[in-house]
Amino acid sequence: SRLELQTQDRGYKTDDALIVLRDSKGDEIKILAQIKRSLTLIRSNDKFRQTITDAWNDYNNRHLFNKDKYYCLLVTGPLSSKDTDAIGWLCNRARYCDVDDEFEDRLINSPGISDPHKELYKTIKSFINDASGAVVPVGEIKRFLARFLALQPDCFYRKGLVESFA
Repeated sequence: SRLELQTQDRGYKTDDALIVLRDSKGDEIKILAQIKRSLTLIRSNDKFRQTITDAWNDYNNRHLFNKDKYYCLLVTGPLSSKDTDAIGWLCNRARYCDVDDEFEDRLINSPGISDPHKELYKTIKSFINDASGAVVPVGEIKRFLARFLALQPDCFYRKGLVESFA
């Protein structure tokens, strides 16, 4: 296991940290981490757009990213409860939905899916399409989201690690 910081010089766009682990078979697993003190998961947030764009570009870099073994990780300070629920639900849905076409159809057309979930998906999809310069197939977006993780360490909260050292 190892941790590398600031990996842009190695070609990564998601460049704040690279975590390298071994699974039970001894195979290497990499987690590319982008760390933001705070973030709002909305279309107009340039930091969010850049985070998704960089993760998408790394995900598609065959020299640096194994789509079967690697992950992109967003580490951020507190998200709103709406954003926390939406990003977690969306990425889990991508991991566990077997049929590509059903992923988007059920997400957009099911009356039981909340508007924040739908809007976050549409936002991420638009960022990916913009980064690609073309319409990306739903299955590829689903596979990307299945390899995307979000983490909110409690050290960003009041009385956590950040404030302790302020």
